[in-house]
Amino acid sequence: MSEVASCSYEARSFGIRNGMYVRDARALCPHLTFLSYQFEEYKDVSKKIYRIVSEYTQDIRAVSCDEMYVDLKNLCNDMHIIDVMSTVNVIRRHIQEETGCAASVGIGSSVLIARLATRHAKPNGQLLVRNSEIEEFIKKERISDLPGIGYNMLAKLRENVGEMSLCGELQQVSLEKLQTLFGSKLGSQIYNQCRGIDKNRDFFDNSARKSISCDINYGIRFTKESELMDFIGKVSIELEKRLASARMLASSVTLKLLIRAAGADIEPLKYLGHGVCDSLTKSSRLPRPSANGSLICSVVKRLMKDINPVISDLRGIGVQLTNLTDLSQNRNGTVNSQTIRDFFAVRRTNQSYRKKSKKYMSQEDPFIQKAIKESLRDYRASLIDQGLSHYFHPKPISDKPKFKDLTADQDIKEEMWRMIRRSQVPERADVDLLTSYFYRLMGYQSIEDVVSQMRFLERKAIDTSSQWYIVVSGLKRLMNDLCCRMFGGFLFEF
Repeated sequence: MSEVASCSYEARSFGIRNGMYVRDARALCPHLTFLSYQFEEYKDVSKKIYRIVSEYTQDIRAVSCDEMYVDLKNLCNDMHIIDVMSTVNVIRRHIQEETGCAASVGIGSSVLIARLATRHAKPNGQLLVRNSEIEEFIKKERISDLPGIGYNMLAKLRENVGEMSLCGELQQVSLEKLQTLFGSKLGSQIYNQCRGIDKNRDFFDNSARKSISCDINYGIRFTKESELMDFIGKVSIELEKRLASARMLASSVTLKLLIRAAGADIEPLKYLGHGVCDSLTKSSRLPRPSANGSLICSVVKRLMKDINPVISDLRGIGVQLTNLTDLSQNRNGTVNSQTIRDFFAVRRTNQSYRKKSKKYMSQEDPFIQKAIKESLRDYRASLIDQGLSHYFHPKPISDKPKFKDLTADQDIKEEMWRMIRRSQVPERADVDLLTSYFYRLMGYQSIEDVVSQMRFLERKAIDTSSQWYIVVSGLKRLMNDLCCRMFGGFLFEF
């Protein structure tokens, strides 16, 4: 059964709420109008809103596609603005005229006060809470509206200190009592927030990322182990992409499962939803920090076999990577700037090649060098673990680079696509042929062909099977390793 993803203020006046079943929503409002998702339109409008605000100030902290924190202090100081309400009104009107969307704005001297003020500014207004007004303003705010205060925390609070709902009532609880209930750090935070004090909150929130995860809790219905293992492979591929995008390595893997509870309906009320479930988690550390999808895949499969659930009862699967290491900066804290453009510049200048190559290699963070080598080693080990060691057999660079007697780029790509389509499980002869071909391309310094054809292979492999993606990932790492030794640069990012 479908749910209400989001509802207008008009619909809310009938008692309709986000997450409510459509059936129940219709009962409250028979003439309710439903709209389908319009993701491209959401994206376009979101970009327009952020562009408009950035015309006034760059001091923006994004929260979601339609929510942000904006620091107007520098704008007001630089432009000698005294009336901040007029400035906010100009920005809101600009957004309304260009996008047709109403913008609600709360204004305060801290993120906390601005956030709470925004609730009072909705659906289409603005509210300024001055410093002299904070004490009275915060007393009337609901405890549940404070950031980090959820249902369970509020229930624990009421159980131990009595019934309460407003911050003014929470102010009567001592700091010692709150720290006893919630710990020193969280207790102090609650004590300050219910008084309108927002300590240690960096506006730009540059705290390090703690985890990268992929969770699917809808549509999980497996009948065979092979389906489950293939799904784990696809999740691992996605996690490798997210690690690459974040420029991070992971050291720990946690598998999270939702398993149909005993006695629960096989098919819940919501179509393909997870229904009533028991939650199970199991974690393992990787041998070393890695961004290798195949290594993550083998660890997750082992965790799954350790839990050994009834496959048909699985309703949700999540994989979380933690203990992350940031690769975007070297030990001196500066961003590593080596790119493929640098590599081509070195290639074009033969006289300076050796000098620049040594310079690049010496500038490369030793930790990154080690991580790349270990990632390649992880790949080899994972293939052996899966009985796929024949995927890794380089051929000598000798004859002119051809692929099945083909030399035209488009013809080669079409032949590669036919090879992948022929079987979801790569055959040894195909892998040997690809390995030999790409080695010869590198030997003849056909860099553009290597990059173009490898990216084509990767796109097709992602659409075909996790086994093919493992092969292509290994080929990319091989080419990086060879390219680094030959030219001092890398072709592909991981």
